Order: sequence, then C-alpha cells, then structure tokens
Amino acid sequence: MSKHAIFPPEVRQHLPQRAPETINTTEPPKALLRRLYRQHTGKNYKETVNGPELFRKLNPDDAYTKCPHLSAMLDDMLAFAQPAS
Repeated sequence: MSKHAIFPPEVRQHLPQRAPETINTTEPPKALLRRLYRQHTGKNYKETVNGPELFRKLNPDDAYTKCPHLSAMLDDMLAFAQPAS
C-alpha cells in the first residue's frame, strides 16, 4: 500500500510528495488536509472524525520507521511506562 493510500483518491492525488517534516509552517499538515478536503471533496476535514478513520488504516510499524518524530515520542512513552528498577 502506498503511503498516501489511506486518503480519499480526490485528496491523495494532490498531496505533496515530500515528507511531512519538510512542509513549511505556513501550511502544516492539518491545514493542508483542511484545504485539500475542502477543495477536492467539497467536505471539511474534521480531525475528530477523519483523523481516527485515517489512523485506523495506518500500519503503526511503517509510521514508526518512517517518522523520526513519532518514533522518538513513542520511545519516550515506552521508557516512561517501564517499571523503575
């Protein structure tokens, strides 16, 4: 499955081909999704509705290996969850 396959086809074809970390701060990923959903589906991107739908389609291992920010956050969370020795 391609990295963009979780998105509706109308949105997928307009996603940038660069990593989310390289997207400038004037249009962070959430703002980009809002714009693309509105322009190409006629619907609004709703984080509380669309976000969980998209995350259910993700392979967590792929996200962990491809996103250094996510892997660092998850590693930190796991370290905090370990019992003190």
